[in-house]
Amino acid sequence: MPHGALFPVANKNVYGAIYNWYTVDPNSAKKLAPTGWRVPTVADWNILCNTLGGWKIAGGKMKAVGTTYWNFPNTNATNESGFTALAAGFRNETDGAFYGLGKYAYWWSSDTSKALHIFYTDSSAINGPYSKVSGNGVRCVRDY
Repeated sequence: MPHGALFPVANKNVYGAIYNWYTVDPNSAKKLAPTGWRVPTVADWNILCNTLGGWKIAGGKMKAVGTTYWNFPNTNATNESGFTALAAGFRNETDGAFYGLGKYAYWWSSDTSKALHIFYTDSSAINGPYSKVSGNGVRCVRDY
């Protein structure tokens, strides 16, 4: 699949697009984010998760409540942050297939090939490295 290939149309309308890291790297991210917005950095994700009480509980506070967009049990989902994370899954870097719909949510950081991710069976948020050609979501933040 080419760089920046999109999530299947049926899912894109609900979950948004899926991108590889090359579309969010600092040299091209300005093209992805609208004026006045940018793709978050690792520091931005750190601020968000620490503001929500730490990495061990931030994921639950970010997830949409219920099992419409997350598989059961959607552990400790409260969405008290208003982030309304949906479990769009990811695009695999080796075969280009989509996996984890209802189970996982991933969002790129612009400054490294790390992605914030949360799972349906846990309330934590994790910031881990991923292959730059895997497909993850993007949540833009306002410039400050």
